[in-house]
Amino acid sequence: MKRRVSPSIEELDKLCTPLTSGERRVFDIFNEQLSEDWEIYVQPHMNNLRPDFVLLNPEIGIAVFEVKDWDLDAMGYFMEGNGSGPPVLYGKKNSSKFRLENPVEKLQLYKQEIHDLYCPRLNSSSGIACITSGLIFPFSAKESIQKLLHSSLDQISALTWPQYYPVSGMDEVNAGDLKSIFPESCRESSKLMNPALASDLRNWLHEPEFSAEQRRPLRLNKRQAEVATSRTDSGYRRVKGPAGSGKSLALAARAANLLSEGKDVLVVTYNITILNYLKDLAARWPSVSRKGIRSDITWLNYHQWCKRICTETGCLHLYKAFWRRHFEENEDLGG
Repeated sequence: MKRRVSPSIEELDKLCTPLTSGERRVFDIFNEQLSEDWEIYVQPHMNNLRPDFVLLNPEIGIAVFEVKDWDLDAMGYFMEGNGSGPPVLYGKKNSSKFRLENPVEKLQLYKQEIHDLYCPRLNSSSGIACITSGLIFPFSAKESIQKLLHSSLDQISALTWPQYYPVSGMDEVNAGDLKSIFPESCRESSKLMNPALASDLRNWLHEPEFSAEQRRPLRLNKRQAEVATSRTDSGYRRVKGPAGSGKSLALAARAANLLSEGKDVLVVTYNITILNYLKDLAARWPSVSRKGIRSDITWLNYHQWCKRICTETGCLHLYKAFWRRHFEENEDLGG
C-alpha cells in the first residue's frame, strides 16, 4: 500500500509557498514514521484556511498541525491581556512592538471548522475528540513555548487534554519523537471515526486544479512564444485578440523573460485584480524564481503608476488637484 500524500512528494519543492526547513523536517517525521494508513495533506486549501499539515486516517482520526520556525530567543515574545477577549501575542525587536498571529487560536479555528463544517456527520458531542490539533516549534524548547502560550493553551483546555492538543519543540523534532509530537498516532482504532467521515473531509483537502497548475511550466504556442521572447525593431508592440486568446499568457511570459535577461520590468494594467493573475502566470516561466517575479518586477495599476511618478517628481500636489477637480466637475452627473 502506498501512502496518499497531497501534493505528491515530488511536487513539494515546487509549492507556491515553499516549505520552511522546520516544516520539511516535520513532514519527514510524519512520512517516515506514520503507518501508511495515514494520509498526509500539505498546505491543504480547506476553504482557504491553509493549515501546514492535515493528517487523516479513515479508521482512527484526524490531525491538524501548525509549524512555526520561530526562534524564541531571537527577539522578545510576550502575551498581553485583551480585556474580556483572548490574550494577544506580541513580538518586540529594536524597541518596536508588533502584533503576531496567535498559532493557538489558529489551531482552534482549524479544529472547530473541521468538526462543524467539513465533517458534518461527526458526532456533535464527542466527535471533537477524534481531531488532534498540534503545535510544533522545531527551533525552540517546548518549555519556552508552553510558558509563552500558557494563557491561550489554558483557554482551549490544551493543558487538561494534552493528547489532543500536543505541543512539541526542538528536542522532540530532533529526536524524531512521533509519540510526543502526535500522541494519537499510536491509536489502533476509534469508535468515533469511519471511512464515510474521512470521505467528507477528503473533499476539502484535495488540492484544486488551479493550484497544481501554478507549478506547471507555461505552455506557449508559436505566436505567444514570439511575443514573449522577441523584440520589434522599434521596441514597441501592440497585441490584439479576443478574450481567451492568450494575451495575458504572452504578456506574463514576456515580463518574466525580460527579467531573466537582467532587465528592469514594469507591468501596468487598468484592471487591479488581474495583477495577481499575471504574477502567477509569470512565476511559471522556467528561468526565473517565484520570489524574483514578485520582488524584482514592478506590478502596478495604471493610476497607481501615475501617482508614483507624480510623487517621485515632486508633482503629487498636481495629481491630487487633478482628481479633486475631476470629482467636483462630475459630482452632479448622477442627478
